Amino acid sequence: MKNALLHICCAVCAAGSIQRLREDGYEVTGFFYNPNIHPEEEYKKRLEAAKGAAKSMGFELIEGHYDKDGWALSVKGLEKEPEGGRRCEVCFKIRLSAAAGLARDKGFGYFATTLSISPYKNTKVINEIGDSLGHGSFLAYDFKKNDGFKRTMDFAKGHNLYRQHYCGCVFSENKNIRSS
Repeated sequence: MKNALLHICCAVCAAGSIQRLREDGYEVTGFFYNPNIHPEEEYKKRLEAAKGAAKSMGFELIEGHYDKDGWALSVKGLEKEPEGGRRCEVCFKIRLSAAAGLARDKGFGYFATTLSISPYKNTKVINEIGDSLGHGSFLAYDFKKNDGFKRTMDFAKGHNLYRQHYCGCVFSENKNIRSS
Protein backbone atom coordinates (compact mmCIF):
# COMPACT_ATOMS: atom_id res chain seq x y z
CA MET A 1 0.00 0.00 0.00
CA LYS A 2 1.25 3.50 -0.82
CA ASN A 3 1.66 5.91 2.10
CA ALA A 4 0.40 9.48 1.95
CA LEU A 5 0.49 12.42 4.32
CA LEU A 6 -2.75 14.38 4.17
CA HIS A 7 -2.75 18.03 5.22
CA ILE A 8 -6.01 18.45 7.13
CA CYS A 9 -7.74 21.78 7.54
CA CYS A 10 -10.63 20.38 9.62
CA ALA A 11 -12.34 17.14 10.62
CA VAL A 12 -15.21 17.62 8.19
CA CYS A 13 -12.95 17.95 5.15
CA ALA A 14 -10.70 15.13 6.39
CA ALA A 15 -13.52 12.59 6.38
CA GLY A 16 -14.28 12.74 2.66
CA SER A 17 -10.67 13.14 1.60
CA ILE A 18 -9.45 10.16 3.61
CA GLN A 19 -12.22 7.96 2.27
CA ARG A 20 -11.23 8.85 -1.29
CA LEU A 21 -7.50 8.29 -0.72
CA ARG A 22 -8.19 4.92 0.88
CA GLU A 23 -10.40 3.95 -2.06
CA ASP A 24 -7.42 4.77 -4.29
CA GLY A 25 -5.09 2.50 -2.30
CA TYR A 26 -3.31 4.90 0.04
CA GLU A 27 -2.52 4.41 3.70
CA VAL A 28 -3.15 7.87 5.15
CA THR A 29 -1.59 9.80 8.01
CA GLY A 30 -3.17 13.15 8.82
CA PHE A 31 -1.28 16.38 9.39
CA PHE A 32 -3.21 19.15 11.14
CA TYR A 33 -1.29 22.32 10.34
CA ASN A 34 -3.28 25.54 10.28
CA PRO A 35 -1.51 28.61 11.69
CA ASN A 36 -4.14 30.73 9.92
CA ILE A 37 -7.00 29.75 12.24
CA HIS A 38 -8.29 32.58 14.39
CA PRO A 39 -9.02 32.90 17.26
CA GLU A 40 -6.99 30.32 19.16
CA GLU A 41 -10.17 28.89 20.72
CA GLU A 42 -11.37 28.07 17.20
CA TYR A 43 -8.04 26.40 16.46
CA LYS A 44 -8.45 24.22 19.54
CA LYS A 45 -12.02 23.24 18.57
CA ARG A 46 -10.89 22.22 15.09
CA LEU A 47 -7.89 20.32 16.43
CA GLU A 48 -10.03 18.38 18.91
CA ALA A 49 -12.52 17.56 16.16
CA ALA A 50 -9.66 16.36 13.93
CA LYS A 51 -8.39 14.16 16.77
CA GLY A 52 -11.89 12.72 17.13
CA ALA A 53 -12.09 12.02 13.40
CA ALA A 54 -8.67 10.35 13.50
CA LYS A 55 -9.79 8.09 16.31
CA SER A 56 -13.13 7.17 14.72
CA MET A 57 -11.66 6.67 11.23
CA GLY A 58 -8.50 4.93 12.42
CA PHE A 59 -5.67 7.11 11.18
CA GLU A 60 -2.67 8.68 12.87
CA LEU A 61 -2.81 12.46 13.27
CA ILE A 62 0.29 14.63 13.51
CA GLU A 63 -0.21 18.12 14.93
CA GLY A 64 1.87 20.89 13.40
CA HIS A 65 3.06 23.95 15.29
CA TYR A 66 0.43 26.67 15.74
CA ASP A 67 2.41 29.73 14.61
CA LYS A 68 -0.32 32.35 14.25
CA ASP A 69 2.20 35.22 14.54
CA GLY A 70 4.37 33.82 11.75
CA TRP A 71 1.28 33.38 9.59
CA ALA A 72 0.23 36.99 10.25
CA LEU A 73 3.66 38.23 9.19
CA SER A 74 3.48 36.17 6.01
CA VAL A 75 0.20 37.77 4.93
CA LYS A 76 1.10 41.29 6.10
CA GLY A 77 0.17 43.78 3.40
CA LEU A 78 -2.50 41.45 1.97
CA GLU A 79 -5.19 42.25 4.53
CA LYS A 80 -7.43 43.98 1.98
CA GLU A 81 -7.17 41.19 -0.60
CA PRO A 82 -10.51 39.61 -1.49
CA GLU A 83 -11.32 36.13 -0.29
CA GLY A 84 -9.68 33.71 -2.70
CA GLY A 85 -7.01 36.25 -3.72
CA ARG A 86 -3.27 36.51 -3.13
CA ARG A 87 -3.58 36.23 0.67
CA CYS A 88 -5.21 32.81 0.27
CA GLU A 89 -2.49 31.73 -2.15
CA VAL A 90 0.17 32.65 0.43
CA CYS A 91 -1.78 30.76 3.09
CA PHE A 92 -2.07 27.66 0.89
CA LYS A 93 1.66 27.79 0.18
CA ILE A 94 2.53 28.05 3.89
CA ARG A 95 0.48 24.99 4.76
CA LEU A 96 1.44 22.93 1.73
CA SER A 97 5.15 23.76 2.22
CA ALA A 98 4.93 22.40 5.75
CA ALA A 99 3.17 19.26 4.49
CA ALA A 100 5.74 18.74 1.72
CA GLY A 101 8.60 19.14 4.19
CA LEU A 102 7.09 16.76 6.72
CA ALA A 103 6.32 14.20 4.00
CA ARG A 104 9.94 14.35 2.86
CA ASP A 105 11.34 14.21 6.41
CA LYS A 106 9.14 11.27 7.49
CA GLY A 107 9.53 9.26 4.29
CA PHE A 108 5.99 9.51 2.94
CA GLY A 109 5.81 8.72 -0.75
CA TYR A 110 3.05 11.24 -1.33
CA PHE A 111 1.22 14.16 0.20
CA ALA A 112 -2.14 15.81 -0.44
CA THR A 113 -4.46 18.37 1.12
CA THR A 114 -8.10 18.45 2.11
CA LEU A 115 -8.36 22.06 0.93
CA SER A 116 -9.70 21.02 -2.48
CA ILE A 117 -12.89 19.53 -1.00
CA SER A 118 -14.33 22.98 -0.31
CA PRO A 119 -16.44 24.56 -3.05
CA TYR A 120 -15.12 27.91 -1.78
CA LYS A 121 -11.45 27.18 -2.56
CA ASN A 122 -9.72 27.36 -5.93
CA THR A 123 -8.61 23.80 -6.58
CA LYS A 124 -6.53 24.78 -9.61
CA VAL A 125 -4.45 27.19 -7.50
CA ILE A 126 -4.14 24.69 -4.64
CA ASN A 127 -2.96 21.93 -6.97
CA GLU A 128 -0.51 24.20 -8.81
CA ILE A 129 1.08 25.16 -5.49
CA GLY A 130 1.21 21.53 -4.37
CA ASP A 131 2.74 20.42 -7.67
CA SER A 132 5.40 23.14 -7.45
CA LEU A 133 6.38 21.96 -3.95
CA GLY A 134 5.97 18.24 -4.39
CA HIS A 135 8.31 17.47 -7.29
CA GLY A 136 6.14 14.50 -8.28
CA SER A 137 4.95 13.51 -4.80
CA PHE A 138 1.88 15.77 -4.59
CA LEU A 139 -1.47 14.09 -5.18
CA ALA A 140 -3.44 16.70 -7.11
CA TYR A 141 -6.99 15.78 -6.16
CA ASP A 142 -10.19 17.72 -6.52
CA PHE A 143 -11.91 16.06 -3.58
CA LYS A 144 -15.18 17.93 -4.15
CA LYS A 145 -15.79 16.09 -7.44
CA ASN A 146 -18.28 13.22 -7.58
CA ASP A 147 -20.29 14.72 -4.72
CA GLY A 148 -17.22 14.72 -2.46
CA PHE A 149 -18.33 17.83 -0.59
CA LYS A 150 -21.87 16.50 -0.16
CA ARG A 151 -20.59 13.12 1.03
CA THR A 152 -18.21 14.69 3.55
CA MET A 153 -20.99 16.92 4.88
CA ASP A 154 -23.28 13.89 5.26
CA PHE A 155 -20.51 12.03 7.09
CA ALA A 156 -19.92 15.02 9.38
CA LYS A 157 -23.60 15.24 10.26
CA GLY A 158 -23.87 11.49 10.82
CA HIS A 159 -20.86 11.50 13.13
CA ASN A 160 -21.67 14.81 14.82
CA LEU A 161 -18.36 16.41 13.79
CA TYR A 162 -17.75 20.05 14.67
CA ARG A 163 -18.51 22.20 11.63
CA GLN A 164 -17.18 25.72 11.37
CA HIS A 165 -18.66 28.54 9.29
CA TYR A 166 -15.55 30.25 7.94
CA CYS A 167 -12.23 29.12 6.50
CA GLY A 168 -10.34 29.96 9.64
CA CYS A 169 -8.48 33.22 9.22
CA VAL A 170 -9.49 36.47 10.84
CA PHE A 171 -10.34 37.95 7.44
CA SER A 172 -12.83 35.23 6.53
CA GLU A 173 -14.21 35.25 10.08
CA ASN A 174 -15.03 38.91 9.69
CA LYS A 175 -16.84 38.17 6.40
CA ASN A 176 -18.30 34.86 7.67
CA ILE A 177 -17.17 33.05 4.52
CA ARG A 178 -18.43 29.45 4.75
CA SER A 179 -15.83 26.82 4.15
CA SER A 180 -17.52 23.61 5.25
